[in-house]
Amino acid sequence: MTILKHHIFAHAAPAWGHNKPLIALAVLITEARPDVVVTVVTNQAVYPKAIRELMNLSGERRVSIRQRIHIIDVVGQTDELMFFFPQVNAAFEGLFKRSGTIKCMSSGQVVVASNLPRPTLAIIDLPKMMYQSCLGSLAPPEA
Repeated sequence: MTILKHHIFAHAAPAWGHNKPLIALAVLITEARPDVVVTVVTNQAVYPKAIRELMNLSGERRVSIRQRIHIIDVVGQTDELMFFFPQVNAAFEGLFKRSGTIKCMSSGQVVVASNLPRPTLAIIDLPKMMYQSCLGSLAPPEA
């Protein structure tokens, strides 16, 4: 078994058009680098589509990466579709500090943060309006 050296944390706006390429990227990275694990945090609306995307891979491809891609619904059921959820921050913090667990609200799967390397890269795909709402007065001025 390869020792995991790198951890990529990924999150995108809760829309399939933002998440589908993120899942594809996670697959390509884990296929190319057996020492990398990817954690994608999302919500309940995107979770089943993301899992289905992985299940569409051929058996051999899926088996080689399945233990190194974690897709986790950290939000659960919500009516807020275009909102940055505080649960995403909590998930990243737990992984970065390598403490606690992250439970998938859709599957019940639990990821133990101390079993993974600290994230070395975060990929965050947010529309401008979400980015500005997260930063508030710290957001750069409009050009």
